[in-house]
Amino acid sequence: MKKRILLSLRFALLMGSVLIYSCRREVPKTETANNSTIAKINLWLDRQKQHQPANKIENIELVRNNLSFPGMHYERSENGELLLIIPISEKFKSIAGVDNNSIPCFTLFIDRYGNISNGNVVLYAPGDISITEIPRNSFYDIFNTGQPRANGRFQFLAVNGAPQYLLNYKDGRLISSGIYKFKKDSTAAGKTTATQCTAWYLVTDFYDSQGHIVNETWEYLYTTCSGQCGSGKFASFCAGDDGGGGSDNNVNCCISDPNANLSVRQVSDPGTDECGLESIDPVTGLHTRKCTHAWYFSALNIMWYAWKYGSIEESDQKKQGTNWVFTSVTHKSMITTGTVPPCITCVCNVASSLPSFSGSVARMALIYTLTFAYPCLPKAQGGSQNVTDHASTQWVAK
Repeated sequence: MKKRILLSLRFALLMGSVLIYSCRREVPKTETANNSTIAKINLWLDRQKQHQPANKIENIELVRNNLSFPGMHYERSENGELLLIIPISEKFKSIAGVDNNSIPCFTLFIDRYGNISNGNVVLYAPGDISITEIPRNSFYDIFNTGQPRANGRFQFLAVNGAPQYLLNYKDGRLISSGIYKFKKDSTAAGKTTATQCTAWYLVTDFYDSQGHIVNETWEYLYTTCSGQCGSGKFASFCAGDDGGGGSDNNVNCCISDPNANLSVRQVSDPGTDECGLESIDPVTGLHTRKCTHAWYFSALNIMWYAWKYGSIEESDQKKQGTNWVFTSVTHKSMITTGTVPPCITCVCNVASSLPSFSGSVARMALIYTLTFAYPCLPKAQGGSQNVTDHASTQWVAK
């Protein structure tokens, strides 16, 4: 009996040791990953303080001290990039003087090499006040599909508090966007001509269901002069801020983020088929119809702007027994969907089209050229670019 008890005790101690060792082996692994991420974030925040005035450094520290790391999560983006979303504590709102009904978070863009390429404080004002957290994958959708499920307003700010842009979504589409522009003013009321002042404006574009701008408004916010900031500790411009990509001659850019990159990638969107009414061929007596096939092959995005280029093909079909087969396929035109930045000129031209068909299967191969012109894009001011590529699709007559 004693021998059995001793054996059982030894087995229990052995299992306990295994469990303890297992816990010790797994937990530090997670903690090390988190600690490594936090250290990387802190290093990036320290770099953002370089050449910043004291009040901007205070704002960066305010963000740092209110990050809630246990709640952070990742959202995947295109081209191997990641979005790291970190909640910001509730007390931040009262200290920063921002909307008390907003949901704050810190969004970091991590490139395929694991480096932080950019970061924003985001204030989300939900369309439904009962919502208490930002829906998952909202930022993936904003920067990739342009169709987030979250209704409401997203205000993006630099980590030092300078406003960058506003996005307002409803029912999965962008209904308005706002960027900040400025005008230099050396003769503000009560100031000498030697004093440089800046007038700040919120410029809001409103979109229809197809992503086209239907209206634009300019709202004057305030004027800042040497050593001054706008209203509020956070979410305001100060004298010397670049805000919104403006310049001394009042030429402003719709790309407000100086670190923004234009992403161009191939997609395989099979599109849609629409066929007209059937008719009878007077010669063969067979049923015939004309059909239109629309498909997309190139997707582009920069900041929240997302758009796609596609092609429209037309086919003639006849019915053999119970099956439809192709008798001709022709390239008709190009199509664009989404929102193209108003300050970027982007044109897609088809250099050649090669249609083919066999029985109930049709194919289209295209060689196309994308031409970009971006007079104010921060990373390529006054530049232009040509990209030539090819795409193909096939579809089945039904």
